[in-house]
Amino acid sequence: SPASIRTMTQPVSIDTVFEADGFQLGDFRFDESVASVFDNMVERSIPNYWELQHLTAALAKRRCVSGSRIYDLGCSTGTTLSLIAAAIAPMQTELIGVDASTPMIEKCRQKLRRQKVASAVKLHACPVEDFLFDEQSASLCISHYTVQFLDPQLRPALVRAIYRSLLPGGCFLLSEKIRFDCPATQEFTEELYYDFKRRNGYSEREIQQKRVALEGVLRPLTAEQNVDLLRGAGFSRITPVLQGYCFVTFLAEKGD
Repeated sequence: SPASIRTMTQPVSIDTVFEADGFQLGDFRFDESVASVFDNMVERSIPNYWELQHLTAALAKRRCVSGSRIYDLGCSTGTTLSLIAAAIAPMQTELIGVDASTPMIEKCRQKLRRQKVASAVKLHACPVEDFLFDEQSASLCISHYTVQFLDPQLRPALVRAIYRSLLPGGCFLLSEKIRFDCPATQEFTEELYYDFKRRNGYSEREIQQKRVALEGVLRPLTAEQNVDLLRGAGFSRITPVLQGYCFVTFLAEKGD
């Protein structure tokens, strides 16, 4: 259950990063201040967060091939890696976590140690777009809310590299915040999402300050553009498997 899983994130620090004044456009950074409260931040900010974690672990258990790799791109504090390690044990699979943020990697290392799965995971502190994949090495690649922070011009090359890294029949699980072409739909969906954040205890000030800080840093595509990105890399079967407001998870499968 989510309640039992949450023990891996203890001790939890409450996210109050955006209560302070003075955030400017594009100020958002995955620094120590964010890393220290990240587990609380994502649980309160991402609809279906724990369902996504369950889905990822279940997919790993069903689709993982012994002797292959699982890549987690933008592994942050290691919640997903911890769940996968527990789900697939004792299968001989190499788990690889990649994150550009050194504070995140350190939090991830601590969590993996607490969960006693550190020996099953290799961590790389580098931007995901610079990571060198081994071709046809992985049965599963995961990127939850990471590609959206990259320069859109860098995304096709990354997704092509992910495609090449997968074994035949392998899967890429991509979660992204999306935008809508229709302004009315965009506005309405955003308001519903902000209601979700209000229900989770965020103030109007925090919602507005974070919105400003993320401007130009998080650059969402439409759902159609994400599908085009995946198809352009070679993925033949693409299925939206989870959505909450403007947060969507796509399952992209590589043909046999």
